[in-house]
Amino acid sequence: MTAKKKTIYKKRQDRKFLVGRLYTDYQSYVESEEITHILQMDTVYNDISNGPFIQTFKFIKYGLLFAVYHDTKTAADMVDGLAVLDSILGKSLFEQEAHITLTDRGGEFTDAEHMEKRDDGTRRTRVFYCDPMQSGQKGSLENMHRELRYILPNEVDLRSIGLTDQTSLNVAISHINSSAKEHLNGKSPFELCEFMCPELAQKLYEFGLQKIEKDEVNIEDQMILVEEYAMRHKRFSFRSLLEHSAGHGKSYIIVSFMSVLELMKTGILSISQKELFGDIEIEYKPQNKEE
Repeated sequence: MTAKKKTIYKKRQDRKFLVGRLYTDYQSYVESEEITHILQMDTVYNDISNGPFIQTFKFIKYGLLFAVYHDTKTAADMVDGLAVLDSILGKSLFEQEAHITLTDRGGEFTDAEHMEKRDDGTRRTRVFYCDPMQSGQKGSLENMHRELRYILPNEVDLRSIGLTDQTSLNVAISHINSSAKEHLNGKSPFELCEFMCPELAQKLYEFGLQKIEKDEVNIEDQMILVEEYAMRHKRFSFRSLLEHSAGHGKSYIIVSFMSVLELMKTGILSISQKELFGDIEIEYKPQNKEE
């Protein structure tokens, strides 16, 4: 007689945090209160076991991205990240610019009460949640993640390409916010924010974000330097390229990586990894170069 297979029941997650915070509640609140200042929030990471974890925020009104670096991804970390942004802006400005915070139902975002309220009991924001499997409901932030992934690709050890702390993350975010956007009529998020809310821009600059001028680091010029390095070394690790660029600062390193990606698209370089999150191996492919 065959033994009856034991049924294993998945522990039901407490959904009390969703009460009054569903996407339909969000829509009703925005419409009734005529809310225009909305903050969207999410997390980006490659290695769920070891991190790092990037808590992302987008100020919808200005198309502006902000992010907090974490070594772990707990609900307490996300509360702390929101508190960091609150402290940077100050109570009054934060409440003005983040009247509503829209996020997904990831386990790291379940502590709605502590995200909404400060330790002194005052309200900093109102948190609402997208419907399950509906990331498009915060599509504005998801679209910005595509830009972030251009600098910090999937299936790569993010620390190995220079993302080691908040300072290095600030450099990546600064590049994104300094780039002109078609949907902003050719302006960058920094330019729009400086015009519409200079106080917010100044607070973020004081924290460490910086407006990178278009001619400060030129990707086209850097592509030439990276290709010359590849021609000399033929096959090399991205780590060695970082060491070669180390004296130029974090912004230079990020532009170097972006240049590698552009050269990969043309077929001049190929990239491989022997193991997931291992070091990135780069190989020069002169046969693919157009004459």
